[in-house]
Amino acid sequence: MSELKYVTLTEVLRRKGGGKSSLYSAINAGDFPKPIKLGLRRIGWPQHEVDAVMQFFLRGENQTELKAFVKKIEANRTQRRV
Repeated sequence: MSELKYVTLTEVLRRKGGGKSSLYSAINAGDFPKPIKLGLRRIGWPQHEVDAVMQFFLRGENQTELKAFVKKIEANRTQRRV
């Protein structure tokens, strides 16, 4: 099993474009996965999730499909922890 790699906020902003406000608006709208708490003052996103969402953006899928895709990603997180 390979080691899970995490992407920092700075890297997500660089890859996605825009600033923190637009990223958190996308998260609140369900258009981008929520970060995972990695420590007391550290968050990150699993790299494979960011890669998958960015691929989705590049394909130009519609908002409804994007929201469903993000929900699926987040649901898979909880299944892995069980």
